[in-house]
Amino acid sequence: MQTSLQINTAPAYKAELSALNDTHCRTAIVIDTDSLLHRGIDKKTGRARPQRSFNYFALAAALRERRVCDGSFCRNRDFPARAVHMIRAIGLKPIAVRENVDRVAMLEAIEYAFAGFERVILVTHDGDYLNVMRAIQACGIAVEVWGLRQGASKKLTQAADRVVWIDYLMLPPSDLPGRIGPFGVIRELSLSQAA
Repeated sequence: MQTSLQINTAPAYKAELSALNDTHCRTAIVIDTDSLLHRGIDKKTGRARPQRSFNYFALAAALRERRVCDGSFCRNRDFPARAVHMIRAIGLKPIAVRENVDRVAMLEAIEYAFAGFERVILVTHDGDYLNVMRAIQACGIAVEVWGLRQGASKKLTQAADRVVWIDYLMLPPSDLPGRIGPFGVIRELSLSQAA
């Protein structure tokens, strides 16, 4: 008998979100992945450092805990198919653009504010979001900033209504050769390395 594990939480999660909406919980999230996941250039080699990756299961739990009802997961380039599946499974909309995603993410945050959400969560390090955050706050909407302790914009975190450090939501980068996937680095080992 062959069994397979299917990770399809979308219907259950959508039902949970519907129940949250019925209790008048209105929180939206906008995630700028490139702001958080990029680790810069190694000064010695001149090569890009391996990127971080989200632990999608921990992210889903954090979204439920904060009672997030809607959101956007933004990236500067296309998402791998598995990542799109995981992002949709936790109730978020994947947005991929082939340019700097900051403007698109800022517009998403403003749209959530106009849609009547009571709280908008910005997941970013980027201080460029400061003016958008202040505009949303001027409308009486609370703005949380979620980010990593290292590299977060001081002005952004000081102006936020609440700051949440999300280092625990990140999978550690690996310096081994491989591809970044939704569950971290997918190592490509030859048969000789696997033995």
